[in-house]
Amino acid sequence: ETILWMDHGSDFYAPQSWNDEPNGRRISIAWMSNWSYAREVPSTDWRGAFSLPRELTLAQTQQGIRLQQTPIVELKSLRWGTLQWLDRKILPGQNLLSELRKDTCEILAEFQVDSSAEMFGFHVRKSSTQQTTIAYIPKTQELILDRSTSGQVDFKDGFAARYSAHLPPENGCIRLHLFIDRCSVEVFANDGLTAMTALVFPTGQNLGLEVFSSDGTAILKSLTVYKLQPASSQVDDLNSEAKATL
Repeated sequence: ETILWMDHGSDFYAPQSWNDEPNGRRISIAWMSNWSYAREVPSTDWRGAFSLPRELTLAQTQQGIRLQQTPIVELKSLRWGTLQWLDRKILPGQNLLSELRKDTCEILAEFQVDSSAEMFGFHVRKSSTQQTTIAYIPKTQELILDRSTSGQVDFKDGFAARYSAHLPPENGCIRLHLFIDRCSVEVFANDGLTAMTALVFPTGQNLGLEVFSSDGTAILKSLTVYKLQPASSQVDDLNSEAKATL
């Protein structure tokens, strides 16, 4: 009688999981696209990608038993640089991340909800005219992912969309875990109780990052930004080690 969404974005299709993982985990991966535009995306050398592998567990919440999805811990091996801020007030027009320019990164953030801000969160893959927004609206307890101005959006009616999910705070806070890639955004909120996945197609050098607050002050308890190295570089390292062993 109750329908619960595994992912509230548009690009998380046909997730599959597998058995016999060495540590007994249930790991899932999905096709990161959507049949309504899969053949029309503005790309030349590829027509799809997989989501990040996610570990699936069940969690007891005030709303009942819920699916919890967290990026597998092995992804931490891709981190190679760290920036961190603690206990900051985010005012409209101010941006802690104004000096950062990234097309790939991992972001961990915790916000206090009882602030005066009408909305707070992040603009990623940002330029003067384009951005993808991941934000929280305290009044409605709503998490949003808005790609309406993310870049190329006119190749398919409806691609320029805003997605939302109900996200109750926990102990007066919300936690966001974001993975930003060159054409995708994956969001895990409150330790993976809510997930959102979406493709984006920025044009030009959309490399800006912004932590923002609108119509009031947001309270940022902690923020960590990791630079990410390509997973392919680790494969190359493993191949080199294997050849050296042989």
